[in-house]
Amino acid sequence: MAYDASPSWSGFNYQGKVALFHTLSMINAKPVDYDFKSYTLTLEKTEDFEIAEGGKTLSYHQVKAYQLPSYSKYSEALIGIMLELYNSKGTKGFLHTWKKVNSKQGKRDLIESICSDFLEIVSEYNNGPKIPGKSLIEKAASKEKSIPKKAAIIRIALPGMSETDIELILNSIGKKEDDSISRFSLYEYPDGQKCCDLEEINKKIKHELSIAFKNRKIITTDQQLSNAFHFFLGKIDQHIIRRHKNEEKSPISISFSLISSILNHDFENISTEYLAYQFKDEFLALFDEFMGDDESYSAPLDDNECNLHSVRNTLSTLAATELWRAVAGSECNTVIELKREHHAASPRLLASLRPSPRSGI
Repeated sequence: MAYDASPSWSGFNYQGKVALFHTLSMINAKPVDYDFKSYTLTLEKTEDFEIAEGGKTLSYHQVKAYQLPSYSKYSEALIGIMLELYNSKGTKGFLHTWKKVNSKQGKRDLIESICSDFLEIVSEYNNGPKIPGKSLIEKAASKEKSIPKKAAIIRIALPGMSETDIELILNSIGKKEDDSISRFSLYEYPDGQKCCDLEEINKKIKHELSIAFKNRKIITTDQQLSNAFHFFLGKIDQHIIRRHKNEEKSPISISFSLISSILNHDFENISTEYLAYQFKDEFLALFDEFMGDDESYSAPLDDNECNLHSVRNTLSTLAATELWRAVAGSECNTVIELKREHHAASPRLLASLRPSPRSGI
């Protein structure tokens, strides 16, 4: 599949679902009456999400929904999280992926690949062509505004540091002299797998929900699980929309206690609002499925954003109930031209455009 899901609905959706799964698994690992008031989940602060206890970060999590296994796709994110681990002694770091990640060519594993990245940056600084200001380390230490992304990542993590200090830190990480690398790993799920696609993460979340309900002696039905799943999905969706619209000046931490208390709720009967979240989840997932199919969709040759891509991005920023009404046509006053050369009609996508009148929303 040629389409990169990282900026897509599936990418943001996957990030939230992975965070939800990890949080539920932590809650389920403790007794039902455990006091979680000091534990928090924060999305999109330093990393994609992080877990803290009493204000102290326990773990940073990078979540990537790339379709391709090439290490180069993950390199920048891995450099970033390693530098965060350097700055946060005792904190653990995890990479969650949709697909298995390959090692760099000639390297045994992911850890060796990461170390190689840091040592290559140091080598470029020490042994590269003697052109002042051209190396990543020099650019990171400079006051230049337009610099390569890796240099920007280093600058953000190590602000105001000299070239010498940056070189020493990167070298210590690359040579494992600092313990940052020992506190990082690919996230391993309970079944031993180290990657998990969107369909599988849905199953894992529902499994954790069933454990939570069983622990609380709540009768578990398929409807109960589905409703609870979309209730939590809706809450995450609301949070991400607020963050991306910059309604919140700083990230909002979600209390584990709040999540734990919600698990005591009976989800057998649920408002139509959360059925709308189920619709949004499935509707936008179809967009990504369609745009990831080489036979159905081809990206514009000039790398510009096509009309269909723009439509998908716009729809993903709508609240679930707004999307439902827009797709149903009751509040859709805008006609969007979709150019034939940019996409073909997908039967499954078109079939989803009209909600069933029997749904009651």
